[in-house]
Amino acid sequence: MGGLFPGLDMTRVAAIAGEQGKPVFLWLLGTRQKAREFHMSTQEAGIPVFRELYRAVECIAAAFQPGRNRPKARG
Repeated sequence: MGGLFPGLDMTRVAAIAGEQGKPVFLWLLGTRQKAREFHMSTQEAGIPVFRELYRAVECIAAAFQPGRNRPKARG
């Protein structure tokens, strides 16, 4: 994190992803305070945030398993 995207509206990111039928996963890195602030904003937007890479990969893999109930992409 560390201020790379100051003011990024995660609620809007979540809304756009939802409109397009796309999942959003975040692996969080950064200074303690900035990472905490970002983590709080993403949780409020309903976006999962992972601090450990292996856990993020496990959840992404589970979300894309064949036969899993997912909303279909529009378009």
